[in-house]
Amino acid sequence: MTSCFPSGSTVVSGVSEINAGRETGSYVNVAGVLYKWTNYGKGWRLRWFLLRNGVLSYSKIRLSENVNLLSTSDEVRVIGDVSSARLSRLNSSGRRKQQKTIGVVHLKISSFRESKSDDKRFYIFTATKTLHLRTDSKRDRVAWVDALVSTRSLFSLRPLHDTLSLVPSDRFLSTEKLRSRLLEEGISEVLVKDCEQIMLSEFSEIQGQLKVLCEDRSNLLDTIRQLEVGLT
Repeated sequence: MTSCFPSGSTVVSGVSEINAGRETGSYVNVAGVLYKWTNYGKGWRLRWFLLRNGVLSYSKIRLSENVNLLSTSDEVRVIGDVSSARLSRLNSSGRRKQQKTIGVVHLKISSFRESKSDDKRFYIFTATKTLHLRTDSKRDRVAWVDALVSTRSLFSLRPLHDTLSLVPSDRFLSTEKLRSRLLEEGISEVLVKDCEQIMLSEFSEIQGQLKVLCEDRSNLLDTIRQLEVGLT
């Protein structure tokens, strides 16, 4: 029987196959249809979501429309029966229409949780927005959340607000212990001062390098937030 999915794609209705990606320490790439809450006027709307290389993107779709959801080169797992049915119609019709991405979420600077009152809902939180999402079944939510957890675990867990506190600008380095120990060993005062100067110079250089890295990271996060706002 010929597969109705693009090469490299697999339907996932649970969590076991996604766990396989976690064992290798690589990104878990998944895709599928989710309901996204828009507003009280429009309510829940279908969106096509793709989690790949640590970035979750989504685009609009219509029930009557067959779209180019995945290319043949995509190595992803497809979650849910609704998603697989849509891909099946795509393959049978042969129609190809590229959908515009309307939103992106970088999991490195995001968090998420499941709804306690609805076993089909979950939420993704970023610096600029909160995505309210709903699946067609409890098993699909488990699969999506597991993929998010697996991907997020690959990134550093350091809070964002710690970025600029790594290297305090008023940090003072004391050489008193070094001086005392060297004098106890009979080292001359001239050599002790040379050692102190070398130590302070090395510390100052490392501190400067760390400050530059922290500033670069802060600028990168600001850029990502601006991109999120622009694509929403």
